Amino acid sequence: MNDETSLARKISQKHPNTLVVGFDGYVTYGRDRISRKGTITTIDNSIDYRDALGMAVFYKNGIEINRMFYNQFKLLQEKTYPGSGGL
Repeated sequence: MNDETSLARKISQKHPNTLVVGFDGYVTYGRDRISRKGTITTIDNSIDYRDALGMAVFYKNGIEINRMFYNQFKLLQEKTYPGSGGL
């Protein structure tokens, strides 16, 4: 997906000074093993096979300010919010 069609970018433009996180890649959903809540299990760069190379993309004021591999994002989230079950 390019920046012109990113839903996260558009939301960020409409809500200035808000940090919006979007994802670049193909999202696979599943259930958390403990809580049984819906969660993102992986984000892949390719639709044809699971490579776990999708990205979390951060926007503010409609501008991309950072991106990181989803696996890194998930580790950071779990470290910051332990027991949250992730996204």
